[in-house]
Amino acid sequence: MTINTTIQLPATANSTARILSLTGNCIIRDLRFDGNRAARGWPGGWDWQQSFSLFLRDGTFDIDNVEFINSASDGVHFGKNTTATVDNLTSSACFRGAITIVGGNSTFTVHNASGDWLHMEIDTPGDGGSNAVTLTANNCDWPRGVELEARGPITITNSNLGSRFWLLGEDGGEVQITDCTIGLGGSDEASELSYGTNSIYYPRDVTFTRCTFTGSPLYLLPEVLGVTFTGQHITFDNCHFAGNGGPAIYNYGDEIDRGNIMEFTNGCTYSGFDSAYEIRSGFFATVVGTMTPVA
Repeated sequence: MTINTTIQLPATANSTARILSLTGNCIIRDLRFDGNRAARGWPGGWDWQQSFSLFLRDGTFDIDNVEFINSASDGVHFGKNTTATVDNLTSSACFRGAITIVGGNSTFTVHNASGDWLHMEIDTPGDGGSNAVTLTANNCDWPRGVELEARGPITITNSNLGSRFWLLGEDGGEVQITDCTIGLGGSDEASELSYGTNSIYYPRDVTFTRCTFTGSPLYLLPEVLGVTFTGQHITFDNCHFAGNGGPAIYNYGDEIDRGNIMEFTNGCTYSGFDSAYEIRSGFFATVVGTMTPVA
């Protein structure tokens, strides 16, 4: 579908300017949002992080055939108490990502999104103090990677998750990632997390099915900075890891045996790495199954 209408911030717009900020119920369709960051004098980096092009919260939104370009921050920034359906979204040159989700008590369905990266960092509770966010995504391409704070169920299918991957599963929302390519260890100037390129923190009820991981080892961190959980279970179902040297997965484990499980099912394989996995010396993890080396 062709986009013939562009809304652009003027060159005189200040460092916190936004194109649109909306609440309530709204349909946003067949539009290009241009943050015009170069003409505005954006210095690069995080100084203009509040200048997202589109800010949506406290409402229901239908977004279809929308493009975001030249943003000093996000393409679309979603706040609290939001229900949004996103179809056919494209993004380029948006510093902090195509889609950023920060608000709780929200539900998002995303189809056919491409460009930049997906950023979930829940810092604003919704009604009732809820941080819960449900995300369903299909047929997406985020070449710069994903940062996923799983404060509710996440389901992603048939997508390219780019060059870096970070998942926080602390609240125990079920995460299912199926038929995806996942890059590990890539760098990005907009990543807030120095460790946020190839790691899963508190992997509770996480299942990868028919996924391909490429790049550096994947780090699993069941216990971090004294925060621990029991009942963690991460499953790799018919997945493949391709890299160079070291273990495909490095599991930091627990100081004591809490029965947390890392499971391999249905013929997982690895190539290029020296081993399938390694558990930190002196720490505990329960392993079910294994991965087979392939040429």
